[in-house]
Amino acid sequence: MIKSIIKIKETLIVTALILMLFFASSIFTSLHGSADELQNRHQVDFTFTSTGIPNKNRTYIFLNYAKAYEKIKNGDFSDKDMASSSYQEALQQAPNPAGPNFISVSYPDVYIGPGKKFNDFQTQGILTKLIQGRAKLIQSLNETSSGTINTYQAPKNQFRGFQGKVTSKKFTDASGRLSANLPDGPTVIIDANGGSSDSPAVVGFVNINSDTKKQTIDTLNPSSDISLKVENLDGKTKGAADTYVVGIGDNFTYHLQISSEQLSANNTVTLTFPANIILDNPPAQLGEAIIPSTNPNVKSYQFAVAPQDSDLTMDINAHIGPMDPGVAFYQNNTNTIYTASAQALSDYSTVNAQSESVTTSGINFAMADAKKEKLVQGASYILGKVVNGQNYLYNKSGQWTLVSSLDQLNPTNFLLLDGGNRYVISQTAVHPIPFNSQIIGFNTDRAKQVNASLIQIYGLGKSNDYFLKEVTAADGYALQTKTSQFSVDWSKKLSPNDGRFNIESSISRASVQSSELNQKIDDYATGYNEYHVLDVSQSNSKQALISWGLIKGIALILGMVIIMLVAMLVILVRKK
Repeated sequence: MIKSIIKIKETLIVTALILMLFFASSIFTSLHGSADELQNRHQVDFTFTSTGIPNKNRTYIFLNYAKAYEKIKNGDFSDKDMASSSYQEALQQAPNPAGPNFISVSYPDVYIGPGKKFNDFQTQGILTKLIQGRAKLIQSLNETSSGTINTYQAPKNQFRGFQGKVTSKKFTDASGRLSANLPDGPTVIIDANGGSSDSPAVVGFVNINSDTKKQTIDTLNPSSDISLKVENLDGKTKGAADTYVVGIGDNFTYHLQISSEQLSANNTVTLTFPANIILDNPPAQLGEAIIPSTNPNVKSYQFAVAPQDSDLTMDINAHIGPMDPGVAFYQNNTNTIYTASAQALSDYSTVNAQSESVTTSGINFAMADAKKEKLVQGASYILGKVVNGQNYLYNKSGQWTLVSSLDQLNPTNFLLLDGGNRYVISQTAVHPIPFNSQIIGFNTDRAKQVNASLIQIYGLGKSNDYFLKEVTAADGYALQTKTSQFSVDWSKKLSPNDGRFNIESSISRASVQSSELNQKIDDYATGYNEYHVLDVSQSNSKQALISWGLIKGIALILGMVIIMLVAMLVILVRKK
């Protein structure tokens, strides 16, 4: 009897397993298609960036819309497609006068429906527009409840895609890379961290086939049909992959390019620049600038482009304009990082591009006797830089003047940098360094005396070739005959901890400084607003600080030895 029960249980278990396998096989086939379709997969290595900066720890979803793509391209809509609730809803919301079953994409000229055909470029644009505006319709045409979703892990931990709900998150690695095993066909890439189910954040479009091996997707410049690049700048001025560090007034060029495919239809092109970017003799085609009432910090130019067979290119010369001296001086102020953008809008597609950023930097000085670690006053300097082996000095008009020799200069021809002042390149006005009255125990007289030893300069590009030429000696000191060389820097680095960008510059990090002097400066802030020692003695400031520090260290050790010897003597005397 017991044996019979055991056999019955075994039979039931085997039957249940067979049914489960059959059911799973049916589900798998209905979700993924035929075995032949599953074999047409390709391993693709993706790198995701934002204007060249890796997109770390981001989740991306790959939606294969091959069925919907072909239906739209060939106008091949079945009765079942047109009878679906999503199709009927779209007809009610966006009808088109061309016929009862046509849905408007860009009213009235662009519409989809039975028999209406498009080329690949047009189809891609229409599909992307509908995904972002009518996601339910595209899902229905693709015959999937939520698209054919494939999400993947970084290269070291590959993850095979699946259809239906995303139940786990997969992230890009530190270089913005991930590897995906994707099926053939048009694939839309969506940022899982942005958008919504009704309007997902589309960051790329790739047609997957056997030749698709590696793909780089710049999420801020996802289309190859438009680009806006910063040109005519030395690569040495880059402070990050996406940022050039230039002097105020230094010239550079925005290079706009729009493909002939995008221009196969009428386009409206919009260029947007930060208000502080000055365009030099802009092309007449741009027209007059438009300053939005909602955002006075930008200015836009809009113009129409008729269909044409060739790419559109445009060069726009520009420079960073004068700045409010009260805004510029702290290196974490992202308001001084300037980025331009471009958009080309046609009935079929909208493409966007973002330029590299441009910014500027500066430096703070504390006039001091490096040996005595004492702040001093009274010295005056001329600012200079070396360009291609030639010396340029900064004049009273806010310009750089080429000089043949640094000897026997007439100081009255140049702007003199004195203690207590803040200087912004290209501005002739001089501004006093503001007091930090928020500190505990603030004293106005003391603050004036300390500030008289400080010089702040802002609006310089990244370079190792700046110098200060002393033309008036500090009170009680001889005139310096050698120039004081210095570097200006700016960098943006991704934090390994929180994924945020940290900005460092020659304002936030002083290469030669004194902790004793720093304590006397009211607006000194470690890693934020630091001061480089400008030595008024004949010794090199860095060597002087090191030597003086060494002397103090030796003195401290000797003092400790003497104390120990005295203590030993006292003990010996007491024992006697």
